[in-house]
Amino acid sequence: MPTLFHPFCVMRGRRCLRSLALLLTLLPALVSCAGAASTLFGAGAGAASGSGVDYTIDNIAYKTFNAPSDEVEKGTRKTLQKMEFPIAGIDRTTAGLSILATSTNAAHELNIEIDLERLSPQVTRMRVVAKRGFFLKDMSTATAILLQTAKNLEEEGYAVNAPPRPSRSTATP
Repeated sequence: MPTLFHPFCVMRGRRCLRSLALLLTLLPALVSCAGAASTLFGAGAGAASGSGVDYTIDNIAYKTFNAPSDEVEKGTRKTLQKMEFPIAGIDRTTAGLSILATSTNAAHELNIEIDLERLSPQVTRMRVVAKRGFFLKDMSTATAILLQTAKNLEEEGYAVNAPPRPSRSTATP
């Protein structure tokens, strides 16, 4: 007597169920990757477009200035004073300078780490991390510190934004 289902169809059905179970198990992980992918590929790219501020995936802000490290340090100190972030410590290294500052708001403690790296006598890279607690980083505060420092350096006569890149000529001679 013929069976209702062919043995091949029964095995195929079990494989489909296993595949479906695996997909449903991995679905939460795949959905969370979409958030990471949007962060990686430009969700925050417009935050400071045109300002020359670059970000890493974990909300660390960078900017390179065409100014000596001493001048960038002065501009950074002026920025922290204007924003009322008291300096908690300064550490000079062979590569540059590290400044630690804190917020005066006890309800929302914010620790700010600023690294000034001397790339050449006239070029300094600034790295800013604003941390709230152990895991959270405040990208907007880090960006504000970088942009205010850039404004302070412009007031001192330093060119902050790099000149536009020359366009490539496609014409043949």
